[in-house]
Amino acid sequence: MMSHVDLARIRHMAKNAIAALCALAFFCGAFLAHGQEDEGQEGAAPKYVLEFEHDILFIVVTRLRSKYALRVCSENRRKNRETDMITLKERIGTLTEAAEQRELTPKEQHHLKQALGLLEQGAGLDMGVDDARHLFFGRFEGDTVPELLDALCADGPYGWVEDNGTYVIVPREGSRLEYPVTLSVDNMSIHDVVDAIGTQDPSAQYTPPLIGSSAETYMRIHELTVPRLELVDVPAIEALCRAVEGAGGQLAWNAGTLIGWSDSWTVTIHPLPELWKAWEQHPRRYFEYEK
Repeated sequence: MMSHVDLARIRHMAKNAIAALCALAFFCGAFLAHGQEDEGQEGAAPKYVLEFEHDILFIVVTRLRSKYALRVCSENRRKNRETDMITLKERIGTLTEAAEQRELTPKEQHHLKQALGLLEQGAGLDMGVDDARHLFFGRFEGDTVPELLDALCADGPYGWVEDNGTYVIVPREGSRLEYPVTLSVDNMSIHDVVDAIGTQDPSAQYTPPLIGSSAETYMRIHELTVPRLELVDVPAIEALCRAVEGAGGQLAWNAGTLIGWSDSWTVTIHPLPELWKAWEQHPRRYFEYEK
């Protein structure tokens, strides 16, 4: 049986140990802070920094455009039911197991809540849902645009290419935009140019472009023209880049599957921040119901 003297001695030793640990923690914290301060003085922070939590490619390129005014375009990868889907049981199981080991991110909490909601609504455990592994997650940075894109695409299903200042994030497994395009443009609207590029798709899976996210955006982009453009057997991906460059350089495009698992694809065209700002400063009314 432990005596009062031994117990007091142990308490005293524990108190000293705790005090020593606190002092050590304070010293380490001060040392690390000093090191970080020196590091901050010696090297500047990366020029480009973005963070994502299980976001789709469209969100990634939208952030690149809005935050850094970069002309970044994208082509979504074609979905494969066998590789891009998991069952509801797998989704719930994976996230439940992760929750037992750490705190789930807000996006993961949303996915788990959504999966459990589907289960409560009567969905079967074998129901297929999109595999979140193909989404973008984490912090990405770089001192140059290529460095940032390399970080974004590292170990993922996408790569990137550059064409005269236009960056395009493309599927590693192969692009649907490799077919040749021949086109002669003389003061043609960007809408018609993109449509002319898409309709040369030999697979005949192209659907006319969706331009912008509102009626006014559609009309204003439709007014933009490509004065002159001559293309002979140019890959469609390059033709689209040349088209937005020819329309003033303040546009970007996204190409991808139209709906769900459909093989049909389309193109959406989006204004860059400088053009948005100009439109906001000089609004227009195209329809009677606009006030």
